[in-house]
Amino acid sequence: MTRRRIMLALVVLAGLTACVSVTPATAQAAGFTAGSLKMVTFDEDSFWNYDYDKGSSSTFPDPSSAGHNDWPVTIIFYNAATVSKVRSIIKSWLPSTGSTMYAQLSDSAGVWEWRGDAGRKQNTLYFSGHKLVARTQVLHIRLYAHNGDKSHNARWGDYVLCTTHFDNNELGQTAGAPKWYGMSEDAAGMVDSWFVGRGYTVAADSVSLDNAEAGANGNSWRPDVVDPTHRWQCDGKASMIMIP
Repeated sequence: MTRRRIMLALVVLAGLTACVSVTPATAQAAGFTAGSLKMVTFDEDSFWNYDYDKGSSSTFPDPSSAGHNDWPVTIIFYNAATVSKVRSIIKSWLPSTGSTMYAQLSDSAGVWEWRGDAGRKQNTLYFSGHKLVARTQVLHIRLYAHNGDKSHNARWGDYVLCTTHFDNNELGQTAGAPKWYGMSEDAAGMVDSWFVGRGYTVAADSVSLDNAEAGANGNSWRPDVVDPTHRWQCDGKASMIMIP
C-alpha cells in the first residue's frame, strides 16, 4: 500500500471511530400524548409517571396536561443509587448520549423541580473485530433524580427514576428497516436482563406506576395519535433494581 493510501485509510478510520464513540442526538419530534399520565406518590415523595419534552415552569407550567410527553417511567434504581453511579455501571454498555428530556419530581412534600437528562444509549455503529457494524435497534435510557443526583425516601433509600425506549433505524443505518421509537416495556426488559446477568437484585414489574399503555386489537403497543412512529408500550409497572 502506498503512503498516500495509508494516510487516506487512517483518515477514514478516524472518522468511523468518531461515529462509533458518539451517536448524534435523536432527530425525532417530541411532544406526544401519554395515555395514562398522572402524579404518583410514595411516602413523602411524588413524581409524574412520564417524562416531558419541556422542563421549566415558564415553558411548560402544567405537567398534568398530556401532549408534551416522551416515555413512561419503567425502572427505579434504589437503595444506594445515584445518577452518576448508575451511569458508571452502564458506561461501557451505553456509551453514547441522546437528546434531553425532563421529569418533574418532588423529593419533599410540596417542593417540585424539573430535572433534565440526555440519557445513555448504545452506539449506532460499532466494531465487531475489524468490521464496522450498524445496530438497527438502539437502547436509550434516561435518568432523573433530585438535584440531578439522587432522590430519597424511607421506602427506597436513595433512588433514581428511569425511562426506557428503543430508537429503531433512527439514522437510516439499516436499508429497508422501518424507523420508529418506543417499545418501552421491551426496552425495560433488556435493562432488567443486563443487570441480572451482572449479579444485581432485580424485581421486575414490581411497583405500579399507573402508566399502562394499551394497544388496539390485542397489540402490546399503540401508535401515538400525532406520530405513529412513536410506539407507546408499558404494562404500568416499574422494575426495581437495587444498587449497593
